[in-house]
Amino acid sequence: MKVRYFICYLIFLTIYGCQTKLKEGPSSSNVPHNPQELDSLIFESQQAINTDLKILDINGLFTIGSHQKFSNCQFVFECDCCSGDLIIQDSIFYLFNNCVGDVRLTGGIVKSQSDNIILTSNGLICDEIFNHLSDIDSTLTKFLTESTVADTYELEFRMDSCNNKRLLIQQGGNKTSFALETIIDSKAKINSLLASDVLRNFKKLNSVKFNIDLIDTTDRLQECGCLYSESWDKFNKNEYFYANDYETTEYLSINGEQIKIDFTQKNQEYSVIETTYKEENVNGTLRKSGVIRIESSNNFYIEKEFVGECKCN
Repeated sequence: MKVRYFICYLIFLTIYGCQTKLKEGPSSSNVPHNPQELDSLIFESQQAINTDLKILDINGLFTIGSHQKFSNCQFVFECDCCSGDLIIQDSIFYLFNNCVGDVRLTGGIVKSQSDNIILTSNGLICDEIFNHLSDIDSTLTKFLTESTVADTYELEFRMDSCNNKRLLIQQGGNKTSFALETIIDSKAKINSLLASDVLRNFKKLNSVKFNIDLIDTTDRLQECGCLYSESWDKFNKNEYFYANDYETTEYLSINGEQIKIDFTQKNQEYSVIETTYKEENVNGTLRKSGVIRIESSNNFYIEKEFVGECKCN
């Protein structure tokens, strides 16, 4: 994994720019430039830890950059043309690197280990590149898209807080990166990023890695369990894409192969998470609807809306 390359790339994005412009912070003279100042900064942030912050409560939007652009719990970028945005949603992350109108998006799975947060990419890279010729010819596409698959990377952060904002600190060798929670207008910005063309392209490529098919329900769920379909119409036709027996086993069909998942065991090839759902009791049957996410061990995932029932025969 090329962690060093990725960290250098983040630093490159935030070091070079236009005129010095403050972004949520004071003048650049406060930016630490030596290890002693950096150690002091980290120590101060540790002293400001909010004990109410929980390691698993990390959903949100973060501005990300190197320690050279971080001072007094604020980032100082040379201009608005180069910055980084990190979105964490449950066990998924998206990292947007923005520079001079171009966007590079990577993403993958979020996991926690002890007091640390680990971001593991799935290797997909989606670029949205500004087409400068469109300034001359308005008929041309304004943004060009490119997609590649590269080596995965892994970033490990420890979670602190700074001035009542969540702060993620990542250290690799002599380099340190910070991800500081964005509070002002964060909801609007998250919605804008989630609706972006580059993210739609990323999700489309991500879902190509595996298909979710209908499961074979023969001799399954003899007593209690849940069955999910894409719609109530398909549910009434016994067309299910997911089932579980309440106790140990989940059933899927992935790329045409019938899969059993023992959810009492860790390190399975696939895992299933219900990210949001609604439920109601109808005549002793629990009816559910929401979104289910299937994750693979190589950090790809697919999300599907579902409706279904859980009951005992």
